Amino acid sequence: MDANLFFGHFDYALFLVIIIINLYCWNKFPKIKGCLSILSLLFLFGLVLPSISMFVEIKLNSSPGDDAFNLLYTYFRFPIYWVIGLIQIIIIYFNNHKKSQ
Repeated sequence: MDANLFFGHFDYALFLVIIIINLYCWNKFPKIKGCLSILSLLFLFGLVLPSISMFVEIKLNSSPGDDAFNLLYTYFRFPIYWVIGLIQIIIIYFNNHKKSQ
């Protein structure tokens, strides 16, 4: 199976940035207080980043004569980013939980 089917260049660059931020800021993650930080992460990984990724992929791979039906796979970016956002929230939660003990 081709990895480019699910991920594009924007996705790889974003994953690299997320990994670098996680490694660099491992001990500096702010304490999660209230629902606003969780909601902002959910909004970011649930709607904003997958939408940007989808539009970038469509812009790069569509041509004027296509009906863009062959780019329907870009909607699968949403569940992938949901899982990545959930993993990010879990990482921050366990890091904060470890600090409080």
